[in-house]
Amino acid sequence: MPSNKDENLMISGGAFDLGIIFAVTVDNLEFVSASTRSEDGEVTTTTKRIVLPEDSLKRPFFVKYPLFAKLVKLIRPPKSSSSFKDAARAYLKENNGKFDGEIDFYHDNSSHKKRDKFSNFMLIFVIFGLMPFLISLIIPIESPSILGVIESIIPTVLYLVLIVGSFKLIMGKKPMPKYHGAEHKAINTFMAKDPITYENIMKHKHVELQCGTNFASTLFLVHMIACVCFFFLFEIDSSIVRSLIRIISFPVVFMIITIIFRLTIFSKNMFARFIINTISIPGLWIQKTFMLVIPGQEEVEVAIAGLNAITDLMDEEGIRRDYHQDE
Repeated sequence: MPSNKDENLMISGGAFDLGIIFAVTVDNLEFVSASTRSEDGEVTTTTKRIVLPEDSLKRPFFVKYPLFAKLVKLIRPPKSSSSFKDAARAYLKENNGKFDGEIDFYHDNSSHKKRDKFSNFMLIFVIFGLMPFLISLIIPIESPSILGVIESIIPTVLYLVLIVGSFKLIMGKKPMPKYHGAEHKAINTFMAKDPITYENIMKHKHVELQCGTNFASTLFLVHMIACVCFFFLFEIDSSIVRSLIRIISFPVVFMIITIIFRLTIFSKNMFARFIINTISIPGLWIQKTFMLVIPGQEEVEVAIAGLNAITDLMDEEGIRRDYHQDE
C-alpha cells in the first residue's frame, strides 16, 4: 500500500551553471536527481535511489544513549546526496552539460573532504583569529570591551560583503542565479503539496529557508552578535585570548544553529515557524537581493524535470504524496 511519510520527509537542492540537483530523503531512503539543459536545448535527467545505511557516520561512543544519538543525528544527518552533487557537477563539466551515461557517485572523495576541512579551518582562523588580532594592532583603542566588539563586527561584515560581492560579480551574468531561483521555487511548490506545474512553481517564492546562503548568513551573524555581547559584558585584555574565544565558540554556535534549523524548518508549530522566520530575515534578504534571479520558463522546465523524476522514483517505492487539487 502506498504510504504518506511527510513527517519524515526532507528535500534539498543545489543549482549550478548547467542545471539543478534535488534530493528527497524519506526515512532511510534518498531519491536524487540531476537535470540540465544542454546547449542544443534538450533537457536531460539522471536519477538515483539510495539506501542510507545506519552506520554511515562514525559516531562517538556516547551515542548509545538515546538522547545523545538524537542530538548527533540532528547535527550530522547522513548525506549521500552531497557525493552525488559533486559527481554530477564534475560529470556535466566533462560532457558539455549533457547526461549520456551513468554517474558514478561512489567515487573516493576522501582527499577532497580533507582539503575542505583544512580550508574551513583556515577560513575560521583568518576571520576569527588573524583579522581581529591585526585590527587590535591597527586601531588605537584602550578599552578591551570596545575593541572586542569592533574585532567581532568588522571581520564578519567584511567576509559577508566579499562573498556576496564576488558572487554577484562572477555569477551576475551567468544562468546559475536563475537556476538557483527555480530550485527554490520548485522546493517550495513540493513542500506545499501543489502539483508540479509551471504555473504553480512560478507563484511560489524564490527564496528558501534551508538554502546554504541563509544558513551561512544566519550562522555568521548569530556568532557575531554572541561575540559582541560577550566582549561587551566581559573585559578580556589579551587580543590573543579574544581570538581564541571566537575560534572555539564558532563550532558551538554552528551546532546550535544546525539544531534550530533541523527542528524548526519543516515544523508546522507556530512558535517554531516564528523562530526560524525571525532568525532567517537577514539570510533571506541576502538571498533575494544578491544570490537569486527570478527564473524563466527554461529554468523552471529543468526544475520540473528533476522533481518529476524524483516523484516517479517515490511512486515506484510506494511513497505517495497527497497533492492539493488545482482550483
